[in-house]
Amino acid sequence: MIFEWRHYNGTDEEREAAKYILGNASCLKKASFYSKSARKRDILKELESVARGSKTCMLVFE
Repeated sequence: MIFEWRHYNGTDEEREAAKYILGNASCLKKASFYSKSARKRDILKELESVARGSKTCMLVFE
C-alpha cells in the first residue's frame, strides 16, 4: 500500500492524523508527504521520529 499526502502543512490536526496513519498502517510500503511550508525541516524530523506500524515503510518528504 502507498500513501500520499499533498499540501501537508504540519498543523496540529495534520500531525495527529499523520502519526495515526504511520503508526497503524501495518501494510504500508511508502508514505509520501508533500509540503511547501517554510518549516519543512522541522516537519520532516517530526515525521521521521514517529514509530511506524510497518517495518518496511519508506518515508518520502518533498
